[in-house]
Amino acid sequence: MDLIIRHSKGESINIIAKSVGTLVAALVTKEIPDQIGKIILCGIPTVSDERLKIFKEAFGNFSSEKIIVFQNKKDPLGSFNEVKEFMTRVNPKINVISKPRSDHHYPYYEEFELFLENSPAR
Repeated sequence: MDLIIRHSKGESINIIAKSVGTLVAALVTKEIPDQIGKIILCGIPTVSDERLKIFKEAFGNFSSEKIIVFQNKKDPLGSFNEVKEFMTRVNPKINVISKPRSDHHYPYYEEFELFLENSPAR
């Protein structure tokens, strides 16, 4: 987290995070929210109360137009239904997209690119 913040040097950054990286994305967003342009979260692995607190602090008031979540329907580390419920508690306006896979792989690069290109800038 500190390394990302140091290297951003005050510039606007986009974040694409998968698995435990989604927690790092939340921690970075909490520290430098004004520098975050757009965020893509994939494969959120756990939906604990501890993680809920961190995600709410980071994303609770973050513009829902600048964040999207992709979650595989049957991801073994967190199903779409679990993550959808979790993210609704974080910020009900954040779009959580269900994907048909039953693993923890997120090869949705074209959709990531579309979101980054078409989302409003900060």
